[in-house]
Amino acid sequence: MISEKGIEPNPDKIQALLMMKLPNCYKDVEKFTGCLAALNHFISKSGERNLPFFKTLKRMSKEKFYWDEESDMAFQQLKKYLGSPQLLSRPESGETLQIYLVISDVAVSSSLLVREADLIQKPIYYVSHVLRGAEERYPIIDKAALALITSTRKLKAYFESHHFQVITDQPLKRVMTSPALSGRLTTWAVELSEFKITYHPRTSMKAQALADFVMEYTAQPSTPS
Repeated sequence: MISEKGIEPNPDKIQALLMMKLPNCYKDVEKFTGCLAALNHFISKSGERNLPFFKTLKRMSKEKFYWDEESDMAFQQLKKYLGSPQLLSRPESGETLQIYLVISDVAVSSSLLVREADLIQKPIYYVSHVLRGAEERYPIIDKAALALITSTRKLKAYFESHHFQVITDQPLKRVMTSPALSGRLTTWAVELSEFKITYHPRTSMKAQALADFVMEYTAQPSTPS
């Protein structure tokens, strides 16, 4: 919903989630995850936050209910998070936007931001992708590239109409422009070449919500395989 302050989630959907009691059957968990799906772009690192529920769904059936401590904790934390939902901004035409990349063992995420006149960075959209199969074994630099390519596909309209500053501690620029590039990174580099992208190291952040988002998985940069 659009207001003078920005874009806010539908209050009815938020209230419905906040009023939900702990699930006690398969249908309850399915309903909860369905409601979350409609709000994911308001939720930072939604892949990580929602993962316990999808793991739980895989372990249960309509006849056999399963709910563990991890799911219970994630349920309570999400309700607390949604009690003060993020207000998203709308960028002006031609504005330079920033995108922060975050990598963890289970998901890659990004936060699309606009820097306001007061230098405060305000979120526009959150993207998150749960790592599956071979993606879980990617070197960290490949995971960073996956975070970016996932974001460009999800937010293509933004990338086509704005210049982007990619903010990350990973050496993406050096790797993605290397003559020795091969495999999936080559494919992604070609795809990224369609957009106006520059790469920048991470510096201090002017918003607490963003500081909370950027608690990046730290590891030594890996070279592409």
